[in-house]
Amino acid sequence: MNKRVIHIIINNCNVAKGELIDMMKTFLQLASSSSNA
Repeated sequence: MNKRVIHIIINNCNVAKGELIDMMKTFLQLASSSSNA
């Protein structure tokens, strides 16, 4: 594998990580709001 391919994969992982964190935040908000109800 050349460095360009590795760089693209790392960038994609960073994007996926950001989306995963956003999903976790919304999930935690839903969980806390539903437990309060």
